Amino acid sequence: MMQAEPGAVPRSASLSVEALLVLPVLLVVILGGIELGLLLSARHQLFGACREVGRLAALGHDRPQLASILVQYLGESKSANAELIIADEHGQTVHSPREIPAGRPVMVIVRLPATCAAPDLLRLVGFSLRNQILEVQTVWRRE
Repeated sequence: MMQAEPGAVPRSASLSVEALLVLPVLLVVILGGIELGLLLSARHQLFGACREVGRLAALGHDRPQLASILVQYLGESKSANAELIIADEHGQTVHSPREIPAGRPVMVIVRLPATCAAPDLLRLVGFSLRNQILEVQTVWRRE
């Protein structure tokens, strides 16, 4: 049987130190992956909602109907925090798509605070979602 050299650190102690060094990095990578996945999923939902709202806005539907589409795509909690902007080709906000003449572009913008889309898991290490906004837009020709 081999004896340990005098002054050598036992193997179990070095494993503990390695685990203490690797565990925080591994935790940040895992939490970052979860947060990124949730943000990408929310962005995909926003693209779908914006596309459908833009299509209906081009057909001249009213704002309450457009807001109900947001609820269908985003759910109650996210749509309550989402901002729906309808604008003409010059970027002037309009209340209803019917205010835009036929044949002219209708711009639809949907904004959602990033903290409503994913939990702020990495704020302890300096990567915060606070004050970040997910925004998508589409442009359709008014019919």
